[in-house]
Amino acid sequence: MFAMGVRAGFVGVGRIGRPMAQRAIDAGLEVAVCDARAEAVAPLVAAGARAFGTPAEVAAVSDVVCVVVLDDAQTRDVVAGARGLLAGASPGDVVCICSTVSEPTVLELAARAREAGIELLDAGVAGGSPSAETGTLVTMVGGEAAAVERARPVLMTFSKELLHAGGAGAGMRLKLVKNLVSYLALGASHEGRLLAEACGFDAGLVARVVDSTSLLDQFFRFGLERPRAQRWPADAAGPELEHAVAYTGIARKDLAAALALARDVGAELPLAERAREAAGSLFLLPRERETPTSEDR
Repeated sequence: MFAMGVRAGFVGVGRIGRPMAQRAIDAGLEVAVCDARAEAVAPLVAAGARAFGTPAEVAAVSDVVCVVVLDDAQTRDVVAGARGLLAGASPGDVVCICSTVSEPTVLELAARAREAGIELLDAGVAGGSPSAETGTLVTMVGGEAAAVERARPVLMTFSKELLHAGGAGAGMRLKLVKNLVSYLALGASHEGRLLAEACGFDAGLVARVVDSTSLLDQFFRFGLERPRAQRWPADAAGPELEHAVAYTGIARKDLAAALALARDVGAELPLAERAREAAGSLFLLPRERETPTSEDR
């Protein structure tokens, strides 16, 4: 429906939203912006955007609006509030929720938008402000394919890749999976550094060991690409299951030793504690085959 002359709107132009809107301006699109802070919109206005006081006003002059605010409550207010996007949008317009919110919020707002003839996409972005600045975000979209295509000219101004994950909510589900992996990776590296420094090692030395052995990439790929993600059934048998039993034992032993060291040097490692407890799950061991250690009893 929309050509490259599509009119773009952005509600929330902070750390991520501002460079996203700037990329749309740089691409030659007509851009409308709205933010509670006047200082946030000023550089975009100087670059050619038009500023408005409410989301409804932005929607009235836009074909595709990206919402880049903090949380579920702000997203609900921006989209469905008294002066929200649905109050100003026209049938056929597309609203893209780029904030990280819960799936129920996405589905609720998508249903309300649909009643007004407006398409709502969940369009979570990954890459942070540096990628937004360079137009290399990865955007994970859920919603109707036709609406995704209508929004594409705007989304691709700040994205290097647009992944259509499925129907409403699918984009946010994929974003939450990605965030889960990211935060757990941060937790693992943080606890590794805590233990290293408590032992008197420089964190850079640990980084060299990890980089030299490619351990992070190996475990990451193993977790994502192995043939199954669920535990083996209770009646399973064969060499693969025996490998799971063996590796679970090794993991529990190694983690127990690391945790004993942490206690000796005064480092608290709550994620490592949980990893030791969940070692059987990590290697897909049937619950019936798990043998708790004395520390688990």
